Amino acid sequence: MMGGLSKRLVLFAFFSVVIALLSAQDAFSQANVTLTPINDEIIAMEFAEFELEIKNLEPETHTFSLDFGIAPLWSIISTPAYRIQVKSGETGSFRIFAKARSLIPDQLYSIPFTISYGDKKINRALMIKYGDVVKEPKEYKPTVVIKPEAIELREIDPRETIAFKIHLSNLNVLNMSELSAILFSEGRLIDAHKDFSLAPLERKVILIETSIDPHTKPQRDKVTIALKYQEKIIATFENIEIEVKGYEDIKTEEKTASAFLREKKDITIENNGNYDVRKTYKKEMGFFKRIFTKTEPGHYIIREEGKSFLTWDYSLSPKETFIVSISTSYVSIFVVLVIAGLVVLFYFLLRSPLQCRKNVDVSKKGDTTLIKVKLSIKNRSSSDISNITVKEIIHPLMLVSRESQIGVIEPRKIIKHKTKGTLLEWHIDRLEPFEERLIIYKAATKISIIGEIILKSALARFQYKGKEKSTKSNSYILEV
Repeated sequence: MMGGLSKRLVLFAFFSVVIALLSAQDAFSQANVTLTPINDEIIAMEFAEFELEIKNLEPETHTFSLDFGIAPLWSIISTPAYRIQVKSGETGSFRIFAKARSLIPDQLYSIPFTISYGDKKINRALMIKYGDVVKEPKEYKPTVVIKPEAIELREIDPRETIAFKIHLSNLNVLNMSELSAILFSEGRLIDAHKDFSLAPLERKVILIETSIDPHTKPQRDKVTIALKYQEKIIATFENIEIEVKGYEDIKTEEKTASAFLREKKDITIENNGNYDVRKTYKKEMGFFKRIFTKTEPGHYIIREEGKSFLTWDYSLSPKETFIVSISTSYVSIFVVLVIAGLVVLFYFLLRSPLQCRKNVDVSKKGDTTLIKVKLSIKNRSSSDISNITVKEIIHPLMLVSRESQIGVIEPRKIIKHKTKGTLLEWHIDRLEPFEERLIIYKAATKISIIGEIILKSALARFQYKGKEKSTKSNSYILEV
């Protein structure tokens, strides 16, 4: 018994010297390596467990690789799987698990391995006490390896279900019936769990599905997977990076309400996407319609390809809405047209059926001013007008010519007065509907005059539909 113990002590001392020599070879490496045993005392069917931490002291990022060479007696795995990338100044870590492939002698074992990065190498060894070297019996320690199916950056659509597929390996003979996988993230986007069981040495793939708010803004987050057994966390897998991708979904809804000569459109624009947007909304409208249109909020006009558009600029965060009201009313123009129509109607109803218009032609002959006056007498109704008498008073300073003209109505009376002037009177028996007659006379100034002479309106009296009516012509200012 004493001989066996001495033999083991010698072996332990030998392996310690070997480790010291290996460590001396990497004394000048630019990485700080720490190997910590988690469980280095095992028996058959158990896994030894170690934590390997590597701090990168180089000025650039390096990928560190593990190489266990040929170890025929041992089955060795690591998580992450034999390779890790570490940025300058940061620390990365491996979990290393080792199990005897078959029954092997009870003793201390040294399993050397190499850590490589760039053109440099660091040598280390796992020291495992196997079999009855372990002095006291112990319980099986729950040991499960977690390996997500995809650990690179994942892009997530917040509108869809998010699924995590996780590979699990039970590394010892412990039957675990109350396991729970918990997912959580630093930014609290992910919060899910799933209960399951693992038989001894079983490998299993579980699927955990969860969802987030569809309007979650684009962002990055880091997810951690934790295994809980008997109210304790027994394993974790950290820093699974996810990125919520942005998507745009602008919904426009238009409602129209119409009344007599009025129309109102309410346009609701909603941001159903997951990030802030700045947009422009355009509504085509012609010039005439714009005159009778008001909007809330106010708009500005742009022209594209010969068309005019009412335009609004807006900014919306997710779930926000922008409402445009367009009100068009033709009531005002309708009222104006109705009033104008009534005015025209009353004008035609109330106007005189007999139209009397005066036109004057003026000419000069020496110091004398000559005028030729034309009185147009027209029946502008659809009925006959009879017994028409037209009277014209000529200014006292004017002399009336008595020349007669063929086809022109001659005055029935010519009465002169020293102060009031000359009275001319014509008589027309009858005018048929829309018939027109012309009265012409000539006059001249008696003396040379400087200034103005007013030719007063001619007065016409007539019978229309059994009633006596009268109307006047326009007056005329004669400048001499």
